[in-house]
Amino acid sequence: MRQHPVCRGLSKWRPVESGATGPAQPRRQQVDDVRSHEVRALHFFSKHSFIHSFFFNFYSNVSRTLPFQNRSNIARIVLSPDNKILLTIDVDGYALFINFQKQVVIAHFNFRGPVTACTFSPDSRFFGIATGKKFKIFESPSVTTKCFSPLVLYKKYGNLHTADITGISWTSDSRFFITWSDDLTIKLMSLHKIRDFLPFTFSGYHKKIVSAFFNENDTRIFSVS
Repeated sequence: MRQHPVCRGLSKWRPVESGATGPAQPRRQQVDDVRSHEVRALHFFSKHSFIHSFFFNFYSNVSRTLPFQNRSNIARIVLSPDNKILLTIDVDGYALFINFQKQVVIAHFNFRGPVTACTFSPDSRFFGIATGKKFKIFESPSVTTKCFSPLVLYKKYGNLHTADITGISWTSDSRFFITWSDDLTIKLMSLHKIRDFLPFTFSGYHKKIVSAFFNENDTRIFSVS
């Protein structure tokens, strides 16, 4: 079987042993590194047109194909910050919510259109979904208790931007988030209702916004266009 070019490059990687090029890392640090590397691999492989999901463990040098598949080519793969929920979305907007640790499907959902942006909040309690100009925030499904409707809509915006939303970013405390769009604007919104708070629009960009994010203490917003 022909090996994927990405896998050929990764297969040459070997973990650093103690005394080789540096001291061995603590066990907890190694586990954290493995999880972060797995997330990068999930995002990297989602750029290709696959209906199967698989991840690569950079520490043990082992790849694994997850035992389920989407209806069509996968467009986006997002892993929650607590590494419990894996969200895979195909090009038509059909999604699978997966218990990443047990590798079982929690729920199927149709977002009724191609998803242009998706991300979990830092506390993993919510996740934002953008389908064109529309933006919705859902409560993250539980991985411990079964329920009839695992997805609960928390907030929705009909026309948050005048063009397709292309990105979402959260503050570290998950209280505020920003969205940016092809209309060359950035919106600052509040997750929960706050008295006398009004959404703010950042404009004045002359080219497409690539990314935007908060600084470490959430007092400034940096954007790249």
